[in-house]
Amino acid sequence: MDHIFIISTSHHLIQLISAVKYFDLKKEEIQIIVMCAPLNKKILEEDLKRLGFININIFEYWTFKEILKGKAKDFICFLKTIKKCRSLYVSQYSSDYSLLANSILKPKSLYLLDEGTASFLVAKTRIQLSMINWRFIIKTILYGEIISLPKKLIYYTQYDIENVNVNDQVVKYSFNKRYNSIEFDSASILILGSSIVEVEIVKKELYFKILNDIKLYNCEKTFFYYPHRKENETKLKEIANLGITVLQTTEPFENYFEKLNTTSEVYYSFYSPVLDNLSKMYQNIPQLKVLKFNEFDLLKNHQIIEEIYSSYSKNKDIQIININEIY
Repeated sequence: MDHIFIISTSHHLIQLISAVKYFDLKKEEIQIIVMCAPLNKKILEEDLKRLGFININIFEYWTFKEILKGKAKDFICFLKTIKKCRSLYVSQYSSDYSLLANSILKPKSLYLLDEGTASFLVAKTRIQLSMINWRFIIKTILYGEIISLPKKLIYYTQYDIENVNVNDQVVKYSFNKRYNSIEFDSASILILGSSIVEVEIVKKELYFKILNDIKLYNCEKTFFYYPHRKENETKLKEIANLGITVLQTTEPFENYFEKLNTTSEVYYSFYSPVLDNLSKMYQNIPQLKVLKFNEFDLLKNHQIIEEIYSSYSKNKDIQIININEIY
């Protein structure tokens, strides 16, 4: 196959579809490789077939502890059956399966599909890129295949990523706005969930304080919460105990939004790319408010998050609100 895509969640379908259209790729010349848990296999396979993709192979994701059990063997063997790969598109930059694919397939071009704002972090780490990594050396021995970070990378992104490694390139894409007939409910507010507690960007106490503040300043409203896929049930139950209705869905919010006839008049988000995406994908949108942390509230990634806020500040449809000024 000329073009290989490796994805792992339904959220990656947005970038996959966009890249296929942007580069004018023929679906019969595309190989889709899905790395996922067994629970998600059927859903992703059905979605891909519905979108018209023909060549689909699904493998179960493995952890580091499972390498010695041979969990990656089938995946590696499959890669070796692929005789040609002009372009490799990956949704995860440094996952073992992405690095194995790059090493075995040796594509002419390696693209990182833009899964939200993660590309900002990747760009920063690649500026200080070191090819010597003891963890990769150990994995190379365990897999019997070279594991290393790519020497060259092309960012397929909708963001202005300016500071990149000298060997890297940026391909910037944009969505075509679609007309959507939708009504807005002034009596409700929707909050888009985030995994910033789980990845230790901010403390859990601050996260819940913000949720409480939004409720306090909008006490007459009804509240809905759209969970992030990495949030656990315990956290979501605590949010529900605040009097916020947690929506039960796992599909990408951009797709969920397209199906709505009525939605809340106001959306709050942390620095998730969803609000930015909505403003670029649809003509009719609610009021979009991004909550901005103080620098001292952040436990790490200060510069990266500031770059993300700076990117959002260029979007006239987004209102950036400091967490101390919620109203």
